[in-house]
Amino acid sequence: MFQSQISNYPRKHEKIYKYSEDFFDPDLLTAIKENQLNSFLTPVTQNLYSCPFFTQDYCRLLLEEIENFELWAHENNIQIQRPNSMNNYGVILDLIGFSSFLGEIVQKIARPIGTEKFREFGGDSLDSHHGFVVEYQIGKDKDLDFHVDDSEVTLNICLGKEFSGGGVYFGGIRCAQHQGSPFNENERIEFPHKIGVALFHAGSHRHGATPITSGFRSNLILWCRSSKYRNEVDYRVCPDWCGYHNVLPVSNTHHHHHHQHDHQH
Repeated sequence: MFQSQISNYPRKHEKIYKYSEDFFDPDLLTAIKENQLNSFLTPVTQNLYSCPFFTQDYCRLLLEEIENFELWAHENNIQIQRPNSMNNYGVILDLIGFSSFLGEIVQKIARPIGTEKFREFGGDSLDSHHGFVVEYQIGKDKDLDFHVDDSEVTLNICLGKEFSGGGVYFGGIRCAQHQGSPFNENERIEFPHKIGVALFHAGSHRHGATPITSGFRSNLILWCRSSKYRNEVDYRVCPDWCGYHNVLPVSNTHHHHHHQHDHQH
Protein backbone atom coordinates (compact mmCIF):
# COMPACT_ATOMS: atom_id res chain seq x y z
CA MET A 1 0.00 0.00 0.00
CA PHE A 2 2.74 2.38 1.11
CA GLN A 3 4.75 1.36 -1.96
CA SER A 4 2.06 2.20 -4.51
CA GLN A 5 1.39 5.60 -2.94
CA ILE A 6 5.10 6.40 -2.97
CA SER A 7 5.43 5.71 -6.67
CA ASN A 8 3.58 9.01 -7.17
CA TYR A 9 6.22 10.97 -5.27
CA PRO A 10 7.75 13.67 -7.52
CA ARG A 11 11.50 13.47 -6.93
CA LYS A 12 13.38 16.69 -6.38
CA HIS A 13 16.90 15.56 -7.39
CA GLU A 14 16.55 12.62 -9.77
CA LYS A 15 20.31 12.17 -10.23
CA ILE A 16 21.05 11.31 -6.59
CA TYR A 17 19.14 8.01 -6.79
CA LYS A 18 21.65 6.46 -9.16
CA TYR A 19 25.17 5.48 -8.07
CA SER A 20 27.86 7.81 -9.35
CA GLU A 21 31.49 8.15 -8.33
CA ASP A 22 30.96 11.92 -8.17
CA PHE A 23 29.05 11.51 -4.90
CA PHE A 24 31.99 10.06 -3.01
CA ASP A 25 35.23 11.32 -1.58
CA PRO A 26 37.72 10.76 -4.43
CA ASP A 27 40.45 9.59 -2.05
CA LEU A 28 38.15 6.86 -0.74
CA LEU A 29 37.54 5.54 -4.25
CA THR A 30 41.25 5.68 -5.03
CA ALA A 31 42.09 3.81 -1.82
CA ILE A 32 39.67 1.03 -2.79
CA LYS A 33 40.97 0.80 -6.38
CA GLU A 34 44.60 0.75 -5.28
CA ASN A 35 44.17 -1.52 -2.26
CA GLN A 36 45.26 1.26 0.08
CA LEU A 37 42.32 0.99 2.49
CA ASN A 38 44.57 -0.04 5.32
CA SER A 39 46.32 3.31 5.38
CA PHE A 40 43.27 5.32 4.32
CA LEU A 41 40.88 4.27 7.11
CA THR A 42 41.41 5.99 10.46
CA PRO A 43 41.17 3.55 13.39
CA VAL A 44 39.05 5.01 16.19
CA THR A 45 39.34 1.97 18.44
CA GLN A 46 39.45 -1.78 17.85
CA ASN A 47 37.11 -2.73 14.97
CA LEU A 48 35.93 0.85 14.51
CA TYR A 49 37.10 3.01 11.62
CA SER A 50 36.27 6.38 10.14
CA CYS A 51 36.91 7.97 6.76
CA PRO A 52 35.60 10.71 4.48
CA PHE A 53 32.72 9.26 2.47
CA PHE A 54 30.15 11.50 0.74
CA THR A 55 30.91 14.90 -0.75
CA GLN A 56 29.34 17.86 1.07
CA ASP A 57 27.25 18.41 -2.02
CA TYR A 58 25.75 14.93 -1.99
CA CYS A 59 24.93 15.24 1.72
CA ARG A 60 23.07 18.48 1.05
CA LEU A 61 21.12 17.11 -1.92
CA LEU A 62 20.15 13.94 -0.07
CA LEU A 63 18.90 15.93 2.92
CA GLU A 64 16.90 18.19 0.60
CA GLU A 65 15.36 15.11 -1.02
CA ILE A 66 14.42 13.56 2.33
CA GLU A 67 12.93 16.85 3.53
CA ASN A 68 10.98 17.17 0.29
CA PHE A 69 9.71 13.60 0.62
CA GLU A 70 8.63 14.07 4.24
CA LEU A 71 6.75 17.23 3.34
CA TRP A 72 5.04 15.49 0.41
CA ALA A 73 4.08 12.50 2.58
CA HIS A 74 2.69 14.83 5.25
CA GLU A 75 0.66 16.83 2.73
CA ASN A 76 -0.73 13.63 1.24
CA ASN A 77 -1.48 12.01 4.59
CA ILE A 78 0.90 9.14 3.94
CA GLN A 79 2.14 7.43 7.06
CA ILE A 80 5.94 7.04 6.92
CA GLN A 81 7.18 3.71 8.23
CA ARG A 82 9.69 4.08 11.06
CA PRO A 83 13.25 3.14 10.07
CA ASN A 84 13.68 0.70 12.99
CA SER A 85 12.23 -0.10 16.39
CA MET A 86 14.15 2.69 18.14
CA ASN A 87 13.97 5.77 15.93
CA ASN A 88 10.68 7.64 15.60
CA TYR A 89 11.92 10.09 12.98
CA GLY A 90 13.52 9.28 9.65
CA VAL A 91 12.91 7.43 6.42
CA ILE A 92 13.70 3.95 5.10
CA LEU A 93 15.66 4.74 1.95
CA ASP A 94 14.97 1.36 0.33
CA LEU A 95 11.26 2.17 0.29
CA ILE A 96 11.63 5.44 -1.58
CA GLY A 97 13.82 4.32 -4.47
CA PHE A 98 17.38 4.12 -3.12
CA SER A 99 17.63 0.34 -2.92
CA SER A 100 19.87 -0.27 -5.93
CA PHE A 101 22.03 2.77 -5.09
CA LEU A 102 22.62 1.41 -1.57
CA GLY A 103 23.20 -2.07 -2.99
CA GLU A 104 26.02 -0.67 -5.09
CA ILE A 105 27.52 1.03 -2.04
CA VAL A 106 27.53 -2.36 -0.31
CA GLN A 107 29.25 -4.06 -3.26
CA LYS A 108 31.69 -1.33 -4.25
CA ILE A 109 32.60 0.20 -0.89
CA ALA A 110 31.31 -1.68 2.16
CA ARG A 111 32.38 -5.12 0.99
CA PRO A 112 36.00 -4.11 0.19
CA ILE A 113 36.20 -2.46 3.62
CA GLY A 114 34.49 -5.47 5.21
CA THR A 115 36.99 -7.79 3.53
CA GLU A 116 39.90 -5.71 4.76
CA LYS A 117 38.70 -5.06 8.32
CA PHE A 118 35.64 -7.11 9.31
CA ARG A 119 36.28 -10.58 7.95
CA GLU A 120 35.62 -12.35 11.25
CA PHE A 121 32.18 -10.71 11.39
CA GLY A 122 31.22 -11.79 7.86
CA GLY A 123 32.37 -8.53 6.27
CA ASP A 124 33.93 -10.27 3.27
CA SER A 125 30.59 -11.66 2.04
CA LEU A 126 28.19 -8.73 2.51
CA ASP A 127 25.29 -9.22 0.10
CA SER A 128 22.20 -7.40 1.39
CA HIS A 129 21.28 -4.29 3.32
CA HIS A 130 18.73 -2.16 5.16
CA GLY A 131 19.29 1.56 4.64
CA PHE A 132 17.63 4.45 6.41
CA VAL A 133 18.07 8.03 7.48
CA VAL A 134 17.66 9.03 11.13
CA GLU A 135 16.97 12.52 12.44
CA TYR A 136 17.75 14.08 15.79
CA GLN A 137 16.61 17.39 17.21
CA ILE A 138 15.31 18.76 20.49
CA GLY A 139 11.63 17.95 20.88
CA LYS A 140 11.88 14.91 18.61
CA ASP A 141 14.38 12.04 18.95
CA LYS A 142 17.25 13.67 20.78
CA ASP A 143 19.34 10.62 21.63
CA LEU A 144 19.40 6.85 21.22
CA ASP A 145 19.77 4.13 23.83
CA PHE A 146 22.61 1.65 23.88
CA HIS A 147 21.92 -1.12 21.33
CA VAL A 148 23.35 -3.46 18.70
CA ASP A 149 22.40 -3.45 15.01
CA ASP A 150 20.81 -6.18 12.93
CA SER A 151 23.84 -6.18 10.65
CA GLU A 152 27.24 -7.75 10.21
CA VAL A 153 28.81 -4.38 9.42
CA THR A 154 27.23 -0.94 9.83
CA LEU A 155 28.07 2.17 7.88
CA ASN A 156 27.02 5.43 9.59
CA ILE A 157 27.44 8.68 7.64
CA CYS A 158 26.61 12.11 8.98
CA LEU A 159 24.63 14.18 6.44
CA GLY A 160 24.17 17.45 8.33
CA LYS A 161 23.20 20.04 9.21
CA GLU A 162 24.26 22.27 12.10
CA PHE A 163 24.25 20.73 15.55
CA SER A 164 26.00 20.57 18.88
CA GLY A 165 26.23 17.45 21.02
CA GLY A 166 24.77 14.41 19.35
CA GLY A 167 27.83 12.22 18.98
CA VAL A 168 27.91 8.45 19.00
CA TYR A 169 29.36 6.37 21.82
CA PHE A 170 30.51 2.76 21.79
CA GLY A 171 30.78 0.22 24.57
CA GLY A 172 32.36 -3.01 23.44
CA ILE A 173 31.62 -5.76 20.93
CA ARG A 174 29.43 -8.57 22.24
CA CYS A 175 27.94 -11.73 20.80
CA ALA A 176 24.22 -12.47 21.05
CA GLN A 177 24.62 -14.15 24.47
CA HIS A 178 26.56 -11.34 26.10
CA GLN A 179 24.88 -8.20 24.80
CA GLY A 180 23.80 -7.16 28.27
CA SER A 181 27.18 -7.68 29.93
CA PRO A 182 29.10 -4.74 31.41
CA PHE A 183 31.86 -2.97 29.53
CA ASN A 184 35.46 -2.27 30.43
CA GLU A 185 36.41 1.37 30.84
CA ASN A 186 38.69 1.15 27.81
CA GLU A 187 35.77 -0.01 25.64
CA ARG A 188 33.81 3.18 26.18
CA ILE A 189 34.55 5.65 23.40
CA GLU A 190 32.74 8.66 22.01
CA PHE A 191 33.00 9.92 18.45
CA PRO A 192 31.83 13.35 17.25
CA HIS A 193 29.97 13.40 13.93
CA LYS A 194 31.28 15.41 10.99
CA ILE A 195 29.33 16.00 7.80
CA GLY A 196 30.29 13.60 5.00
CA VAL A 197 32.38 11.39 7.30
CA ALA A 198 31.55 7.71 7.76
CA LEU A 199 32.01 5.35 10.66
CA PHE A 200 32.34 1.63 9.98
CA HIS A 201 31.66 -0.77 12.84
CA ALA A 202 30.56 -4.32 13.51
CA GLY A 203 26.80 -4.64 14.00
CA SER A 204 27.59 -6.36 17.29
CA HIS A 205 29.51 -3.30 18.54
CA ARG A 206 27.19 -1.83 21.18
CA HIS A 207 26.51 1.86 20.68
CA GLY A 208 24.13 4.75 21.21
CA ALA A 209 23.74 8.44 20.41
CA THR A 210 24.55 11.11 22.97
CA PRO A 211 21.89 13.81 23.36
CA ILE A 212 21.85 16.57 20.80
CA THR A 213 21.97 19.94 22.57
CA SER A 214 21.02 22.19 19.65
CA GLY A 215 20.31 22.13 15.94
CA PHE A 216 19.46 19.22 13.67
CA ARG A 217 21.50 16.11 12.90
CA SER A 218 20.69 13.54 10.26
CA ASN A 219 22.66 10.38 9.49
CA LEU A 220 22.45 7.74 6.83
CA ILE A 221 22.68 4.29 8.41
CA LEU A 222 23.43 1.32 6.21
CA TRP A 223 23.10 -2.10 7.83
CA CYS A 224 25.18 -4.46 5.67
CA ARG A 225 24.38 -8.16 5.99
CA SER A 226 25.85 -11.44 4.87
CA SER A 227 23.53 -14.37 4.18
CA LYS A 228 26.58 -16.68 4.03
CA TYR A 229 27.70 -15.66 7.51
CA ARG A 230 24.18 -15.95 8.93
CA ASN A 231 23.75 -19.42 7.50
CA GLU A 232 27.06 -20.66 8.84
CA VAL A 233 27.37 -19.04 12.25
CA ASP A 234 26.33 -20.88 15.41
CA TYR A 235 24.87 -18.20 17.67
CA ARG A 236 25.07 -20.50 20.71
CA VAL A 237 28.86 -20.39 20.64
CA CYS A 238 30.54 -17.27 21.99
CA PRO A 239 33.10 -16.22 19.33
CA ASP A 240 36.66 -15.05 19.91
CA TRP A 241 35.78 -11.46 19.02
CA CYS A 242 33.28 -11.10 21.85
CA GLY A 243 34.68 -8.58 24.34
CA TYR A 244 32.98 -10.39 27.21
CA HIS A 245 36.16 -12.47 27.56
CA ASN A 246 38.12 -9.36 28.53
CA VAL A 247 35.81 -7.98 31.21
CA LEU A 248 37.27 -8.53 34.63
CA PRO A 249 34.69 -9.49 37.22
CA VAL A 250 34.65 -7.01 40.08
CA SER A 251 33.04 -7.80 43.41
CA ASN A 252 32.42 -5.18 46.07
CA THR A 253 34.67 -6.71 48.67
CA HIS A 254 37.70 -7.74 46.68
CA HIS A 255 38.92 -7.87 43.10
CA HIS A 256 39.40 -11.23 41.44
CA HIS A 257 41.99 -10.24 38.91
CA HIS A 258 43.46 -13.73 38.81
CA HIS A 259 40.50 -15.59 37.34
CA GLN A 260 38.46 -14.70 34.29
CA HIS A 261 34.86 -15.71 33.80
CA ASP A 262 34.18 -19.40 33.36
CA HIS A 263 32.95 -19.88 29.81
CA GLN A 264 30.28 -22.43 29.18
CA HIS A 265 30.45 -23.09 25.46
